[in-house]
Amino acid sequence: MDEKKQKDLQVKITDNQRFSLIFMFLGAFLYIGTLVPFDGKTIFKSEVLMFSSLGAIIIALVFYQQMRKAKKKLNSF
Repeated sequence: MDEKKQKDLQVKITDNQRFSLIFMFLGAFLYIGTLVPFDGKTIFKSEVLMFSSLGAIIIALVFYQQMRKAKKKLNSF
């Protein structure tokens, strides 16, 4: 593997790691929104927050999985 491909792969690893962390924090923030009581909170709003939180965490896991694949590919060369 040439130097440019290794550098590109390292950039992908860093980007996926950052995206994973950002979506994990977003999921945690939205989940906290389901726990905190506020005026006008309905079951529907709680469910929307919960599913949004779950979606963000799933997206974070996808980015984490892509990061691991790229890291394994980089380490194999």
